[in-house]
Amino acid sequence: MSREIEITSKLQRLSNKKNTVIWAIPTSISAPITKVVVNFSNSQANTNHLLIQHAFNHVLSDLTDDLQLDDVTTDNAVVYTFPTPKSASHILVTCTHPELIAGVQVFVSLQEAVIVEDTSSHVDLASISYGKPVHTKEDEEHAELLTDGSAITTWHAPSYPAYADVMLQAIYRLNRVQVYFPAKHQVRFRLYGSTDGNTFTRLADISTVTQLDGESICVDAEVAVLRLVVLSQSGDGDVQVHQIRAFGEKLSNIPVMASLPLVAHPVKVISLTNALNGLITRRLGATYCDWFEFALSPLPQQFTLTQSSDQHIKITGDSGVTIAAGLNYYLKHWCQVNLNQAGMGDQVRMPDQPPKLKTPIMRQTAAKYRYAYNFTTHSYTMAHWGKNEWQTELDWLALSGVNLVLDPTGHEAVWALFLRELGYSDQDIADEISAPTFAAWQWMGNINGIGGPMSFKWIQQRLDLARNNHAFMAAMGMQIVLPGYGGLLPDGFAERFPNCNVIPQGQWCSFSRPAMLATDDPAFDQLAAKFYTIQAELLGTTHFWAVDPFHEGGNAGDLSPQLVAERVLSAMLGHDSHAVWVVQSWQENPTPGLIAGIHKFSKKHALVLDLYAEKNTTVANR
Repeated sequence: MSREIEITSKLQRLSNKKNTVIWAIPTSISAPITKVVVNFSNSQANTNHLLIQHAFNHVLSDLTDDLQLDDVTTDNAVVYTFPTPKSASHILVTCTHPELIAGVQVFVSLQEAVIVEDTSSHVDLASISYGKPVHTKEDEEHAELLTDGSAITTWHAPSYPAYADVMLQAIYRLNRVQVYFPAKHQVRFRLYGSTDGNTFTRLADISTVTQLDGESICVDAEVAVLRLVVLSQSGDGDVQVHQIRAFGEKLSNIPVMASLPLVAHPVKVISLTNALNGLITRRLGATYCDWFEFALSPLPQQFTLTQSSDQHIKITGDSGVTIAAGLNYYLKHWCQVNLNQAGMGDQVRMPDQPPKLKTPIMRQTAAKYRYAYNFTTHSYTMAHWGKNEWQTELDWLALSGVNLVLDPTGHEAVWALFLRELGYSDQDIADEISAPTFAAWQWMGNINGIGGPMSFKWIQQRLDLARNNHAFMAAMGMQIVLPGYGGLLPDGFAERFPNCNVIPQGQWCSFSRPAMLATDDPAFDQLAAKFYTIQAELLGTTHFWAVDPFHEGGNAGDLSPQLVAERVLSAMLGHDSHAVWVVQSWQENPTPGLIAGIHKFSKKHALVLDLYAEKNTTVANR
């Protein structure tokens, strides 16, 4: 159920930008916008042209045009009603004479969960799930409505995807599951089953228009925990489920399950020669390993190609990456072989013999760091990559001379053990960690627990994958950039540690943004030290960390950005005196205050990435 309310009094009018007036919507307001009214101060004028736009996610460079009018008079207000309510961070009005704009009125659609009471008696002993406890991350207070035997009461989640786990309290062989939604809703949902609450098997994937008498799904599985995941649902934009019923026979009681360990399994150390020959074998074929010999050179940031006396092509460089770049240069310019990123197509018709070099060839780069990725790449592109996909990518990075790589793979394990140290249960941790397609925004501090819960088996697999990748990267001389600690907190921290100064962060793109620990709180250094220690135990050492406490918004409370930066970098340096803070330049970040905080130490402890330099160079001016 929804109702329209006005939020005009909460808007912040920003400085005009040319002919555009901008209003910021507070991050605490997550409800979508339904209507914008533009009011004028002079009823006798003509503005000629009027454009209403909205920005989503605080990116004022990415705007959506909502209404465009010509020959607009100021006699009456201009009213625009969105066909579909839109989430927005800013409203922009552009006109020929912006001084005539008195202001705007903005209205939003407020969703209200209606808890329907059913006072009649319902006993559903035919259903195994009747009266069983339910765990969910959303509206857990009313989760018991899913198994109360009534097809009238409704459990709500504010958005999808959303899940609910029915704890059957024994192992059953299920033959049928029945799920009740409001009638005539278009719903896509999945059912999963688990005997241990950790490893789940998909039982069904359903897309249907719901019926009044429920959706009946035939299954054949041993289940102790039955999970419903609602991926999408028509209606008011929220998730609504009346009842979950399960049928089958009891097999056994559930054994007591110990907490699953997360182990940094040993990985084989790779020599430089084996790493380079492995690259050649994968991209060209093992036969061509005999064409080349490799050697390290003290000369920085350059490779040299020479013809050895035994007809080999000798490639020297200061690291495996530099040597691989020299190999790629020789293949491209002497063998007419082109090796690309996966999916881009290769040309690998090698000549019969290695083309000879008449004179040595030397190439050098002025770039000390050749960097790859931002956080979002890992969720947009690499969310479900395994060992083979990653190896192909790492080969290409090496051939391209990349020597600094952002890699948050396996960070789920760091966060899991960090939360265990804070007293969080495995169920809490599973709820807190986002699915891989959302994880990038969790590590940037925008969201948490979206698309979950995530099993410890999967978290262990991610850790194993990261350690395997890092072994190759170490052999090739690639430096790894890991997520740093900037005060990000899990849900429920303030209740567990009431004496800490926790700063609420409001909303991000209609999602609840995780809270932040004030960096001047005495607990900040303790948590940061704990974080970096766990990270080193699981993922090894590095000198580079990426963290942005205020990515696309955020709230510093009464702290200055300079103080936040000082304390974040100080915590890094407390763990590693050679630490380098890798800062994403994106939108308004890094602010002058954040840069000032870094300057308190030394420029050598910061590396700023201008992520939008192809359109708007920002760092060069700071």
